[in-house]
Amino acid sequence: MGSTLLSPRTNVYVFKQKGTDKGHEKEVVFASGAKLTKVKEHYITHRTAYKSDNNSQQLLEKLVPIYVLEVNIS
Repeated sequence: MGSTLLSPRTNVYVFKQKGTDKGHEKEVVFASGAKLTKVKEHYITHRTAYKSDNNSQQLLEKLVPIYVLEVNIS
C-alpha cells in the first residue's frame, strides 16, 4: 500500500520491520480517527491462501486476489 499524508489531523509513524527477512515491508501506525481515502487500486494476481481447520484437521484453501492500494491519510 502506498500512502500520502494530506492536511494531517493525526500523527502517522512508519516503522521498518526489524529482525525479519522482509526488509522491503514497512509497518504504518496512525492514530484512531484518521481518514483513509483510496486513490488507486492495482490488481496484481490471484494466490492460494491456506488455513488449518482444527476440528477436522484438514487444510483448507481459498483463491484470493492480491491488490496494491494507494491511499491518502488525513
